[in-house]
Amino acid sequence: MNLPPLQPVLLVLAASVLGAAGQFILHGASKRLSDGWSAFLTEPRVALGLLTYLSVFALTTAAFRKGGTVTQMYPIYALTFAWAALWSALRTGEPVGAPRALGL
Repeated sequence: MNLPPLQPVLLVLAASVLGAAGQFILHGASKRLSDGWSAFLTEPRVALGLLTYLSVFALTTAAFRKGGTVTQMYPIYALTFAWAALWSALRTGEPVGAPRALGL
């Protein structure tokens, strides 16, 4: 088995956590959409959400530069969806349920 180097794995793992955080930050900001796009675009959480996604981009790029490959790194980054589901269940009480758990 060809295991990836540890540093790219840790970088992409951090990117997956930040990606989930970015989803929650932008979700909170999107609630301002009823106030119109100008209110949404001036919402500080939008800038913070975009900053998290920029950080995801930087961490993923660094992981590839450190020797990670798409076939090794993408499954790790896909944990973003599991982090988001877990975070949602813990913070908002949103049920994950068997079909979603199976999908994750």
